[in-house]
Amino acid sequence: MAGERILIVDDQEGICDLLTMLCRAEGYEPLSAENGKKALALLESRPFQVAILDLMLPDVHGLDILRHAKELQPDIEVVILTGHSDLQTAIDALRLGAYDYLEKPLVDLQIIPLTIRRALDRQELTRHNERLVCELRIAHDELERRRRQQFQSIQYIGQALTGALQPCQVTQVLVDALLSAIDCDGAGCLILPREVDDPPWAVIGASGGEVDGGLSSEAEQALLSHMIRQLPPPDRPDLPQIVIQGLADSRDRKVVEPDKPWQCMESELLEGRNGLLGAVVVARHGQDPLEEDALSVLAILAAQSSIALQNAHLFARMRELATRDSLTGVYNHGHFFELLAAEISRAERHHQETVVLMLDIDHATGLKVINDTYGHQAGDRLLRQVAEVLRTNVRKADVVARYGGDEFIVLAPQTGLAQGMCLARRLCVMIADTPFPINGREVSIAVSVGVGLFTPGVGQSADSVVSIADQSCYLAKNRGGNQVAALDADAGQKASIEVIDAHSPRCRLQD
Repeated sequence: MAGERILIVDDQEGICDLLTMLCRAEGYEPLSAENGKKALALLESRPFQVAILDLMLPDVHGLDILRHAKELQPDIEVVILTGHSDLQTAIDALRLGAYDYLEKPLVDLQIIPLTIRRALDRQELTRHNERLVCELRIAHDELERRRRQQFQSIQYIGQALTGALQPCQVTQVLVDALLSAIDCDGAGCLILPREVDDPPWAVIGASGGEVDGGLSSEAEQALLSHMIRQLPPPDRPDLPQIVIQGLADSRDRKVVEPDKPWQCMESELLEGRNGLLGAVVVARHGQDPLEEDALSVLAILAAQSSIALQNAHLFARMRELATRDSLTGVYNHGHFFELLAAEISRAERHHQETVVLMLDIDHATGLKVINDTYGHQAGDRLLRQVAEVLRTNVRKADVVARYGGDEFIVLAPQTGLAQGMCLARRLCVMIADTPFPINGREVSIAVSVGVGLFTPGVGQSADSVVSIADQSCYLAKNRGGNQVAALDADAGQKASIEVIDAHSPRCRLQD
């Protein structure tokens, strides 16, 4: 749809103008208010589909406006604008019925129209479900109790559709809803892999009388085989490759007898915009086929789950794009600092040291030289290759990120200075000894590596540890490059703890 009315409430004129521009670009009708009094007047004068509301206003607190908006227009979706220091108030707003919150400053502008679209989608889904329940109640008064249970299951899946759930959570909800809404003895969901290296996986569950039951291996294999047969041959996974999961609350469940075969099985495909997502199945031990209304519920739940899975995949992709460097695939500068701050907090509590390494490609073989000699695409390929060398030569617990330009940074948790120097020397030697193919030629490069040490109990921050690593890297570069350096962490000290040529015999030893 287009033309939805959006209320923008913020006392900063620049933010109001920015949000107004973004809303108009999407075809919405934005109205803005610079204070709470004007916002309340607008809410009383006309309906709004979405409100983007700053919590801190000069005259009325944002929570009071939220309460009043929900009283006047219960269907309005409210998105909160908050600073990092006021996250608890934002959480309070969510409890009062706000849909989501956006943190200032608004860095990723693409998230704003996406958040508005998802809020409008939730409104449409709610209206659709309300229409559906009315039709079900009118058509089947004699099955009112059963219909209410079915509607609750549909609503359950609807919540997964609008929420930021993981795919595994969506399928758990789906199988649980199938067992609750349909008179069946077993249900399952098979999810096809999104990436080549990912395995297919399935969630399987059963109902044993009044108590939810587990399934025998034979019964699970029969359900999986049925779902596989529903898929086109190119999309059919091999049965042994499928990773099987039970329902999350499967403890103390009664196991179905293995010699009790499925006599009736019905399935639906899960389909997305870009192809098949998987399949679902419900099964009975008796020969009576599923009733028409049960088949309708199965189709509805499958359709809603398809949308939920697409949203979950989109949300996961958005999170990945927000944390990954688009060129090299390693973490970006911003997300690295988030991880470092969390690691420093953990290391402080557990009295453990942590090391940060700053790596910079030396000027003689740096990114500018590659760009000027072979072109910028060659420089991009070089950065990707360097990132891959770093990523494959650190521990799984270590974090590799692109700091900027031709600089990379590594976080090594639970690591002391001696171990950090060993890691720095190993990476320095690895890069110097690796021939990088560029435009049909093998190019050698070198890096300078600076080591920064976090020591618990001395009041260091993420910025200060990175600053030490950066200064150490600068020292190594000034000493000629292709070497490792570490500086004293004490304030005001510039004396080197250690400056080592990465290709000295000492550094050739296995660390």
